Amino acid sequence: MEDGDAGLCDADESQHIDFDWKDPGLWPPSISNIERVYLVEKGPFRESGSGIKYPQDESSEKRHFSVRLFLRKLRNGECSDRRWLVYSNHKNAVFCFCCKLFSDIKTKLTSEGNSDWKNMSSLVADHESSMKHIRAIGAWIELENRLKEGRTIDKESQKLMQKEIQHWNNVLQRIISIVQFLAERNLALRGTVDRLFQPNNGNFLGLVELLGKYDSCLEDHLRRIKNEEIHDHYLGKRIQNEVINLIGDAALKKIINNVQNSKYYSIILDCTPDAGHQEQMTMILRICNSVSTQ
Repeated sequence: MEDGDAGLCDADESQHIDFDWKDPGLWPPSISNIERVYLVEKGPFRESGSGIKYPQDESSEKRHFSVRLFLRKLRNGECSDRRWLVYSNHKNAVFCFCCKLFSDIKTKLTSEGNSDWKNMSSLVADHESSMKHIRAIGAWIELENRLKEGRTIDKESQKLMQKEIQHWNNVLQRIISIVQFLAERNLALRGTVDRLFQPNNGNFLGLVELLGKYDSCLEDHLRRIKNEEIHDHYLGKRIQNEVINLIGDAALKKIINNVQNSKYYSIILDCTPDAGHQEQMTMILRICNSVSTQ
């Protein structure tokens, strides 16, 4: 049974941002008004830290992106931050944040990204002096100020969108907690039926139904499902598997971190034949955790 048949899969894509807002190289070619407002609220993202290494190009000079491009030196000697300039790890290129959102200008800085590191300083300087870029900055700052002051034309729509985002965040928190609860006790998540409010639908859906009687968030979520107000609900088996994998990855990273930080450890190797009489080796790594006395 597919998740869509049970009404138990991903959230409605029309109400959620399904791309990485931090990297302009992953933004969709056509940005909707809701996505534009969301990106302006988040603002341009820059990685912090002095030890970041950027990929080199194939030229003999091995050129690469430099954070010095973020600064513009004025004629009076002062330096101004090019807040609109954003680096994309995915594309290894730079984009103009405001022009990508507010301008119809078609250049590499607004479409696929520019990685001409040899001429980048002059390209950026020419771009920031263009009239379309200046207008785009004005539109960006105006919308940013309106959002901060709550003076947007679609203020009520923004409130509804924020409320909806908060609802799905709360639903996800509860789903993750339920999966973690069952996994810690080595209990099966699914039963013979994948539908809500059906016998033998498993521990996961059973706990969702139980909490829905006492928790206002899940109560509202189940009401939407009953009334067929939404088609996708984050409750399908595919979502359960994704949550399990994410929790497993986080646990593995924690274990590896503890192993790397431990001073004392032991390794035990053991072999035993399986049902096919093939020797299977098991490695057991025991560590001594350091406990702070402070």
